Amino acid sequence: MYRLFFALWPDAQVRRQLGELALRWQSQSAAPVRVIDARRYHLTLCFIGQVETPQALRQIIAAAADFDAPRFHLRLDQFGQFKHRIGWVGMREPPAPLLDLQARLAQRLAASGIMPAPPMPFRPHVSLLRGQLPSPPARLQPIDWSVRSWALINSTLVPASPHYTTLRRFPLR
Repeated sequence: MYRLFFALWPDAQVRRQLGELALRWQSQSAAPVRVIDARRYHLTLCFIGQVETPQALRQIIAAAADFDAPRFHLRLDQFGQFKHRIGWVGMREPPAPLLDLQARLAQRLAASGIMPAPPMPFRPHVSLLRGQLPSPPARLQPIDWSVRSWALINSTLVPASPHYTTLRRFPLR
């Protein structure tokens, strides 16, 4: 059984910058706040969920194969929170190539019967913290990220937190 999602995966330099930002944000809290392991930082494009068979996995990979999309640049320049429990960083203005990649991927997955149509609204972000969050730091030095590929990820739930395994990478041109 698989628990799948498609995501952008930052390189080591971007993960390091995100980790430093998360620690700075955490340091402002008097309440318990957990920094997400930098090895798990990602930007989800489409969450698929539970997949039971290798045949279904092959169908998902086929739906994503031969995708012609350009490389692009992200500028992470905005803090955000979901219900004051998950702290994230995202973009004030997501670039058109990111929005196009996500929309086309979601359309392909829906047309293949893999995901419901329409998909959940896309809110591009990288989660950094969990817990009782303080307000984010007053200033965010933007983090620049050159996106050269995207990936299909399997999430295995283990007692402390999920473990992510990259099943397939898809290069951007």
